Amino acid sequence: MTAVAPAQKLLMKNRRVRVWEMVLQPGETYPRHQHRHPYLSIMLEDATVLLTDAEGREERLKVRKGDVVWRAPPEDHSVRNVGRTRFRNRLVELYG
Repeated sequence: MTAVAPAQKLLMKNRRVRVWEMVLQPGETYPRHQHRHPYLSIMLEDATVLLTDAEGREERLKVRKGDVVWRAPPEDHSVRNVGRTRFRNRLVELYG
């Protein structure tokens, strides 16, 4: 698998965290990527997304503005906006 960043835009980084932004319009997909560090996903808008892992298992998430989701590695998935509204979040990767 070609290396794909955890999200589209790196907003900041230091030796303890990296902060990313992801924005997907309805119907858009962000390709399969890997998370090698624990992270928080902070939802900036209401949306419905579908996560699909490497084995094809799907997880549908209906998120609300202000929701915070904790995820632990390893994690490998794609993200598809299956709703009618834009999906926008901040992903905060935590380093030891």
